[in-house]
Formats: sequence, C-alpha cells, structure tokens
Amino acid sequence: AADGVLTVRGVTYKLAASSNSDALKLELQQPDDGLFWMGSFDRNYVEEITQKTGNFKTFPVFVKMLCSAVRCEGNGVQLDVLTYEDLQVLKSRKSGS
Repeated sequence: AADGVLTVRGVTYKLAASSNSDALKLELQQPDDGLFWMGSFDRNYVEEITQKTGNFKTFPVFVKMLCSAVRCEGNGVQLDVLTYEDLQVLKSRKSGS
C-alpha cells in the first residue's frame, strides 16, 4: 500500500494505492473541492493494459512501480491525472492517425 500527494496542472490530489494478489485499488481525492474517485482493477486487466502499451509488466511489478511513484521515490516513474476531456483528445488523436 502507498499514500501520497500528487500535484498536476496546479491541482493537488491525495492518492492511495493498495493491492492484494488479485486486484489493485486506487483512490484519488481532491481535498479542495471534495471530489473523490475510486477504482478497482483485477490482475488480468492490469496485465492486459500494460501489454497493449507495448511495455508489458506483470501485476506484481506494475503494483511495485505504481506504489513507488505514489511515494515519489524518484525511480523515473511519473503519475498523471487525466480528465474525461483529456482521454477524449487522446482517443481522437489515435483514431485520426
């Protein structure tokens, strides 16, 4: 498990990541306005998504890298928070190319 603070584009978030052998749970809170998001991702989904990126990671390796980034341990892994609009822009760029 890992807890940390993340500032993206001037907005501060509290981030918590925890896992067991089968799933990853993420919680993201924006304390200034009370927004809260939570997601749970099973082991197979995480491995499938990493494979689609072309940089496959086993579930334990992915969780270790994510927790290290949440703790800001300087391992070269960075986190970002994408809005729905950000995702739509990425999707349109992908379909347009």
